Amino acid sequence: MNAPGRLAGVGLSALLAASAGAQVTKNGNAYLFRLHLTKGEKLHFKVPFTISGYEAYNLRFGMFLKVLKVSSTGEATVHCKVETGAFNLTGRDPNGGTFTVDQRGRVGSDDHGASVGFCIVYPKDPVAVGGTFIAPVPAALGGGTAGTTSQATFKFLGFSGAGAHRCAKLTFTVQGNKDPGGSILVRMSDGVLEKYYTKFVATPQATGKPVTVTATFIRE
Repeated sequence: MNAPGRLAGVGLSALLAASAGAQVTKNGNAYLFRLHLTKGEKLHFKVPFTISGYEAYNLRFGMFLKVLKVSSTGEATVHCKVETGAFNLTGRDPNGGTFTVDQRGRVGSDDHGASVGFCIVYPKDPVAVGGTFIAPVPAALGGGTAGTTSQATFKFLGFSGAGAHRCAKLTFTVQGNKDPGGSILVRMSDGVLEKYYTKFVATPQATGKPVTVTATFIRE
């Protein structure tokens, strides 16, 4: 695999923790975050990201999700396809793949498992504005080894507009990340992430040299 492919693989594997979200509903003085998907729903994201360090690249991928079915408990079966254009990303199935996810963004309802790659893991209980919660994220966001997880602290800042859409706004920090971590906008009307930004330093195993990855998921 060439150098750009190795670096992009690290970036993409870490970044796919962020793209479809949670329905946000008021519960007393707090707000409950839950994943709410509908059969047949299609979600499209553009994913521009840069890699800088000993080598520099500006890349743009696309991510396309379709909800195949939703159970009576809210568990969804989702097909995901990542398009990289002419860029060859080793390990990517050009036909995409499917996975199941529950209403909190967990695979197998595992409180300690990171999200499957398209949403963050949401807390069990409602969160007040200004409150925080801890959830697993890909370890690369904190400078750790790709394919493992680290714990991130999320803070619910309140609400803001994103175009015509009202969103819940969160920030997060990851132990080991010298940068702020990232920020997230969750669209309240249909529960899909509107925007997700992160910056982190990663060290690809293939090179052993640190690079800085900056990426944004933007719903189209």
